[in-house]
Amino acid sequence: MTNGATGQKPSSTAGAVGRGLGVLYRNLTRKQNRDLMVKGGDRLAKGVVAGGTAFAKATARAANTLFLEVMGLIFVVMGVGFAGRAVALYFRQTNSQNPQRDLVILTLIGIMFIYFGITSFWKARKK
Repeated sequence: MTNGATGQKPSSTAGAVGRGLGVLYRNLTRKQNRDLMVKGGDRLAKGVVAGGTAFAKATARAANTLFLEVMGLIFVVMGVGFAGRAVALYFRQTNSQNPQRDLVILTLIGIMFIYFGITSFWKARKK
C-alpha cells in the first residue's frame, strides 16, 4: 500500500497514523475546502490537538507518579533487606573476619536505601 501523495510505503503503523493525521489536518484547514465543509474546521483541528495535548500531559503525570512510587517501593524493600542482613550479622558476628566493618557498611546502605524510598514517595505525593 503506497501513499498517493508521495508514493512511499508507510514505514510503520505509527508513521501511517501520523501521515494520515497530517493529511486530515491539511484537508480541514485548506482554504478552498472551507466552503464545502462545516464552518470551524480549523477550530475542530485545534480542539483535537488541544485534547490530545491535555491527554498526553495527564498520562505523563500519572506515569511519572507511578514510576516514583514503584521506585520508592523497590528502594524500601532493598533497604529493609540490607537492614535485615545487618541485624542478622549483629547477632552472629563470627562468620566475618571484620564483623564491625561489615555491620557498619550494611547499616549505612540500608539507611540510605530506605531514605531514597521515602523521598521517592514524598516526591510522588507532591506531584
